[in-house]
Amino acid sequence: MTRQLIMLWGIAVVLLTLQAVSAETNMVLDLPLERQVIQRNAQEWAEVKVAGAVPADATLVEARAELGAGLRGQAIYWTVVAQGAQIKDGKFNGSIKLATGGWYTLKVRFRKSAAEPTVLGESSVGQVGVGDVYITAGQSNSVNYGHPRQKSAETLSVYFDGKQFTPAADPILDACGDGGTPWPILGDMLSRTTRAPVCFRSATINWVRVREWVPGHGSGNIERVGGTGEMVRPRRDSCCAVGAGRSRYGPHGFYPGRRV
Repeated sequence: MTRQLIMLWGIAVVLLTLQAVSAETNMVLDLPLERQVIQRNAQEWAEVKVAGAVPADATLVEARAELGAGLRGQAIYWTVVAQGAQIKDGKFNGSIKLATGGWYTLKVRFRKSAAEPTVLGESSVGQVGVGDVYITAGQSNSVNYGHPRQKSAETLSVYFDGKQFTPAADPILDACGDGGTPWPILGDMLSRTTRAPVCFRSATINWVRVREWVPGHGSGNIERVGGTGEMVRPRRDSCCAVGAGRSRYGPHGFYPGRRV
């Protein structure tokens, strides 16, 4: 009898464990992405979108932002990010306001209601930052044709390829060439000064003449920079353009640092 009870108890534990794993798989965070950098505004903060799937009974989604010792930023305790109409068909869409800094660890939990203390489940993103997003463009100097390849010596610089954020190490993603760029070095210089995460997104297709970056030239290069900015969707983004050689159009044939 004792052996049978032990076996039944073991089966019960296994079933409960499987249920917990099953419940955990229903909690999916679509946003923010791991290592995502959200552009800060002039007031030194950003609205960080928090979205994903919720358990069937959840009507309240809360988030908190934890911050390691010595990092720039401000930790946030549990605050409501989605409820009511923000939760529909098993999906939620909300946001949390974070101060410039990071990396933050963003934790999200789900509850049945504000009056119900029981947590239905939790999910998290290990690294989320509020800092500066740069769209890089120009000639071959701006994309994977330098030597040697560069790698960020800090931990606050990342590349974005339109789908994921990765540590800043050449070659930069979603671009031509397989050599080096100046962006990891620039990222380290910036993050050491601002103590905020930095993201680079390449808009360079191929090597081009400097004059082909003049707005209205017909190449569509400067227009593509604007389109890339829509993919990143910061509140305020910057363009870093790098050219080589001379332009027949003189000093007005090149537009470094153009806001898009």
